[in-house]
Amino acid sequence: MSKRPSPEPSSSTEDQEQNPKKLKDQGEDSTKEETELKEAHFKEVEVKEGETVSNLEEEEKPRKENEDRETEKKQSIACEEVGAGKQGKVEEAKEEVDRSKGEGCPGGENAATAEEEEELAKPVGTVVRSSGRGRNKMHHYAAFEIHEKVIELEEAMLLVPEQPASKPYIGILKDVKAKPNGGRVTVLVQWLYRGEEALREGDEPLTWPARDRELFLSFHCDEVTADAVMHKCVVHYVTPEVDVEEAKARRYGFFVQKVYDVRKKVLWDLTDVVAGGSKNGFREAERKQVERLLRQTEEDWESSTPTTTTTQTSPTPV
Repeated sequence: MSKRPSPEPSSSTEDQEQNPKKLKDQGEDSTKEETELKEAHFKEVEVKEGETVSNLEEEEKPRKENEDRETEKKQSIACEEVGAGKQGKVEEAKEEVDRSKGEGCPGGENAATAEEEEELAKPVGTVVRSSGRGRNKMHHYAAFEIHEKVIELEEAMLLVPEQPASKPYIGILKDVKAKPNGGRVTVLVQWLYRGEEALREGDEPLTWPARDRELFLSFHCDEVTADAVMHKCVVHYVTPEVDVEEAKARRYGFFVQKVYDVRKKVLWDLTDVVAGGSKNGFREAERKQVERLLRQTEEDWESSTPTTTTTQTSPTPV
């Protein structure tokens, strides 16, 4: 006969009344523990996230610095380009002023600009002196080469005119300069005027009459690019007593008997400049130059045989 299991003792009414309270306390304890665990977990996560963010910031810092440097570099380049543009406009304005100042004259800052952009001229020989400082420093020379020909100081030369249909300009080489590191060669030109270029006051015609191959010496000078120079030419400086028409039949080149005053728009005989000097409004250096040119022509004529043959090395006047 099987034994029947003994029944479990039943709970009393007091125990039954206390159980809900115990369950509540246990539940509150459990909830508190869970809350603390969660808070601890969140703190741990926040710490880890903070470390991660910090690490990311450390990793991102070099990249941001590089980006900042690149941005500053681009801004700097942009500023330089803007500055260069402004400088270009200033130079253009300056050139326009120079053109207006040289109006009516055979030269000017831009009057003798070669059509070719390629730089042809180069200085020849050693540096005779220097001027300026820093980026403005220039070396000066006694000669330069253009089209495989050497032109020296005080020699006359033809230059490309401002208008292609015009006759070439004519001038005396007074200076040659270039930057120490090379670049474009610049020449200082003392202009010789054709009759149609020399203005005068009064009734028409508004230019001084001149014979064929006759020029007027002036003391007006301009700096132009050496690439505008075409070639050398021959100029004879003679007194009013010389018969120019007879001399032209025997010699190549241009002839000068007068000085053109570009300010007063008047003509003077070369001998008036030598004799009068400051009395006629000329400086001592100008008087000495005219005296030297007259003497040089006289010496050249005495030491050379007059000729008009094509064997002469000097180019035919234009």
